[in-house]
Amino acid sequence: MRCLEYLSNGAAWDVIGQIERPTPEPAGNEVIVALEAAPVHIADLKAIEGGLAFIPQGPGTPGFEGVGRIIECGAHVDGWKVGDRVILPLAYGAWREHRAVAAQDLWHAPDHVPAEQLALVRINLTTAWLLLNAYVDLQPGDWIIQNAANSNVTGYTAALAASCGIGMIDLVRRPELIQPLKESGRIHVALDTREAIAAICEKLGARPRLSLDAIGGDATARLGNVTADNGLVLAYGFLSEQPYQLDYPDAMFRNVRLEAMMIDRAVQKIGREGRDRMAEALQSFIATEPLNAEIAAVYSFDQAPEALRHAARTGEARAGKIILVP
Repeated sequence: MRCLEYLSNGAAWDVIGQIERPTPEPAGNEVIVALEAAPVHIADLKAIEGGLAFIPQGPGTPGFEGVGRIIECGAHVDGWKVGDRVILPLAYGAWREHRAVAAQDLWHAPDHVPAEQLALVRINLTTAWLLLNAYVDLQPGDWIIQNAANSNVTGYTAALAASCGIGMIDLVRRPELIQPLKESGRIHVALDTREAIAAICEKLGARPRLSLDAIGGDATARLGNVTADNGLVLAYGFLSEQPYQLDYPDAMFRNVRLEAMMIDRAVQKIGREGRDRMAEALQSFIATEPLNAEIAAVYSFDQAPEALRHAARTGEARAGKIILVP
């Protein structure tokens, strides 16, 4: 089988290459999944460069998620069969044609949804659910505010919040992004400036109990300014690569708190019961709700260097996600 691997750390497009490896055999509780599609995330590029603390430096196979079909089942696997479409578990090493996976870690994937959409579910949809469920006990009628609102994750948080009767304020960094978001069904959209944020919150009478930050730096502080007393600013991204920060009056006098989320910590936080509830909710979501993540391009394994160069672009130079297919 073909794998995309790097033998040393460096610029992703310079060190990635295709390597033939033996096709794995399933253990008793495992299945072999043939990959249909896998995304390229910024975290993949940083891992290849050697810049992610939780991925060892040195050789590796990138890819944190993907979708595929079962082509072989171990002797003790129940509930799955050859031909079933599945979402891979969150784990490094997805960019390979075939992978042995513990059957209990798989999610069902519907046949009617395009592979490039399903490939993004395990990280982005999981992140969205955890942001809304693992930290604050939100109730119908509560408000949330989120920045970088044109991203895939924020699209999922908006959809999940709406399904629970929770109000959402979406912030974007460029004026030209406001109208497309409104046309997609997002109602309360504003430019990410202190003045515009204060104005839309005052207009709506909204004091968000939860503020979601994907940027860092001054953007974190702007969210803190409008977060409710005793509320939480939950950081989960670092687009600015600047330190997260709150203005001292918000932190000291209003008890606005700042916390950073990583998926593995949040998954541990919700426990076994919470993980089962999340898996059930998200498998139902992808089977019944439209998945409309913007896809910038789909590349084959043969085009991996080009795909990684494209994934490294930012802003208008990369409108959407990059997807790899074998």
